[in-house]
Amino acid sequence: MARFGEINAQYFDDAGDPLGGGKLYFYDTGTTTPKNTYSDINFTIPNPNPVILTAAGRQPNIFFNGVAKAILADKNDVQILVRDPVGETGTNFGDPWIATKVYSTNSVVIGSDGVYYRSLIAGNQNNNPATTSGFWSLLYSVQWSSGITYQEGSVVTYDGEQFQSLTNSNLNNNPSTSSANWVLLSFAWISTATYADNQNAVGSDGVLYTSQQGSNTNKNPTVAGNRPAYWVGTSADAATSAAAAATSATNAATSASGASTSATNAATSATNAGNSATAAATSATDSAASAAASAATAGAALWVSGQTYNAGDAAISLVNFLTYRAETTTSGTTDPSADANWTQLGYSLPSQTGNSGKFLTTNGTAESWGIVESLPSQTGNAGKYLTTDGTDESWADVNTGVTYPQNSQSSDYTLVIGDAGKSIFHPSSDTTARTFTIPANSSVPFAIGDVILFVNDNNAAALTIAITSDTIEDLSGSTGSVIVNGGNVITVLKVTATKWLVWSQNQSAASDGFAAVAHVTSPYVSAYAFSSSGFGSKFANPSTLPTQNGESVAFSPIGSEIVVGHNNSPFITAYPWSASGFGSKFANPSTLPTGIGHGVSFSPSGTQIAVAHTTSPYITAYPWSSSGFGTKFANPSTLPTGTGRDVKFSPAGTEIAVASDGSPYIIAYPWSASGFGTKFADPATLPSGAAKSVAFSPSGDQIVVGHSGGSYVTAYSWSASGFGAKLTSPSSTPFTGGLGMTFSPAGTELLIAHSWSPYLSVYAFTASGIGAKFSNPSSIPAGQGNAVTFSISGNEVLLAHNSSPYATAYSWSASGLGGKLSNPSTLPTGNGFGIAFTI
Repeated sequence: MARFGEINAQYFDDAGDPLGGGKLYFYDTGTTTPKNTYSDINFTIPNPNPVILTAAGRQPNIFFNGVAKAILADKNDVQILVRDPVGETGTNFGDPWIATKVYSTNSVVIGSDGVYYRSLIAGNQNNNPATTSGFWSLLYSVQWSSGITYQEGSVVTYDGEQFQSLTNSNLNNNPSTSSANWVLLSFAWISTATYADNQNAVGSDGVLYTSQQGSNTNKNPTVAGNRPAYWVGTSADAATSAAAAATSATNAATSASGASTSATNAATSATNAGNSATAAATSATDSAASAAASAATAGAALWVSGQTYNAGDAAISLVNFLTYRAETTTSGTTDPSADANWTQLGYSLPSQTGNSGKFLTTNGTAESWGIVESLPSQTGNAGKYLTTDGTDESWADVNTGVTYPQNSQSSDYTLVIGDAGKSIFHPSSDTTARTFTIPANSSVPFAIGDVILFVNDNNAAALTIAITSDTIEDLSGSTGSVIVNGGNVITVLKVTATKWLVWSQNQSAASDGFAAVAHVTSPYVSAYAFSSSGFGSKFANPSTLPTQNGESVAFSPIGSEIVVGHNNSPFITAYPWSASGFGSKFANPSTLPTGIGHGVSFSPSGTQIAVAHTTSPYITAYPWSSSGFGTKFANPSTLPTGTGRDVKFSPAGTEIAVASDGSPYIIAYPWSASGFGTKFADPATLPSGAAKSVAFSPSGDQIVVGHSGGSYVTAYSWSASGFGAKLTSPSSTPFTGGLGMTFSPAGTELLIAHSWSPYLSVYAFTASGIGAKFSNPSSIPAGQGNAVTFSISGNEVLLAHNSSPYATAYSWSASGLGGKLSNPSTLPTGNGFGIAFTI
């Protein structure tokens, strides 16, 4: 994950002025393929491409994966800078943990304590790995940290040496000074190391030795002169000597048990035992010293029957002379070697023969030599982490993507707090329509920022998303239950304690979107599934048809409604729209347009709709919601002077423009939630004839009018003050009037539908105006072009025209129109006058 830019990032032009309305284009590095960016760290809210700078030249939030090529341009698309690559140009093992980010299972982060952690769950958000439990596991921490709680067996490095924890809940105990909690893992004796009392080391002869004093430095344990003053070994000779001495100590203890203990008798007994040991081994004195040293290794004395020992005390068995630790308080008469209340402490190394280069390990019961395995090849694995499948190690990618664990439900279901960050799934096996309910915040308080996906995998049954007392709102501002059609996913985001926002990708799994054509001859409007191959199957006609020839058609911005302008009263008809097709017709507006609806348009917010029509006032507008038409807005104080042929809102939704038959041919007004403002001044240079169509550029900085006469198309600069200067006209004009127009999504091309062959023309477009004409399509449309639009992806162009097949689609790229795509299998029934696209 990469964040582009800093919090104070501000861009300037060459004059040093803020680059207001500037643009940031993003592409895959080294290519011209557009790259997706997002306004949130979890990659759920896409940015437009280009990203538009504010009036002060500041950028919004920009996040993306990996690296990208970034192009900075001014608002007129004049390129300023190119940087390639930008983003994650370095490789890190785990990024710092971020509270708002959603982590998947096995994601790796660095905690605030500087330690690496691995996520144990999916949908892991706002669980601090340094302070919470159950969500993260310690991946590794090589260097000892006073802020980490270590468990028994944990290994750390401190001051260049390795230590192993002897206790659980081992917190803030320095390994170099806290011998009760740590033991130095220095198996081979080192001449420069300083050994503590009772610390072990392996000599060059393979024998394990125990230090007999502190500050034990440069005293080689294999040198006889250093034993037993500095070291005691566990060789066979030492063990034999210890056994003999321990046997004599047993005899001494037995002889003392018949009466009260007497130091004199014990000493005499020990002398006799020493004489016995001399006959059996080397000398009684050496054997006794060896026994005493072996006992001192564990800080233990010979076990005494009946004596009270506390948990943790050590004693030497009178049977096998090994050292044992009491696990509970005990005063038993059973030797520790046969008493379950005692645990053996002493051990000897497994055989070292044939085990060179291995390390000592245990399975919890017995010691053994383990193989030091080498890492898998690191070549080509930069930025990955080491993992295992339980048998073999391998390198794995650090997963920074967002996942949504599935909760499948085949009956009506009310969400629980654990559903945050999940996908609630309606499976194809359940053919019954279901309702999934988001409970009120008062009963299930989901956190603000929680995201939930609703997935309907059943094309035969709709899924309803309901809410208890709180509010769920779509992008048009409509509230209430939400329908998830088959093969669709809807995402909801909690934005306040009692409000959720929903955005939808309501499209059929078999299509990339939907196309609608307004045409002559019943049913007057036809809708089709659409993919990169072209038109697909036709949807069923609406149950209530428009009343005469379809002149224009538009989808709402989120694709949940469709409206048709047509010849007879009520002149405008609207329907709900979903992946299943047309819904039941909305009620007509209470005040109808006064004539044929030549042009229809939704505002960018989807909360208003406007109709250009014959007969004064020539333009009519209404509020719009999921319930349909609201009360008609007041007419503008200055009306258009003739039939309204087309109407468009500016990209910001703050202006509305009408193409009209009467001079000045193009009329524009400010627009707000209250309706029309005072008409803008006419352009200084008027179009040369009756206007047929109008379009704003995607940036909102230009407006273009298609008309009869002259160049057939006229472009102007545009601002919040209205029309600016007339821009350059095309050097090669379309053949007759521009009946329909649209800009490419990038705003760098203008497409014009017109009366004569080739019926569709494409021109380059810049801030200066209309440039060179592109080549005609290799397959010319069959007749007069009346309306043109792009698919949502921007990869296809759709044209409504006269003559069968009445609607034609082409692929699109930066080079212009590509090959013709497939015709609808069921054609519209007459000349196409309007065309629209949604997902």
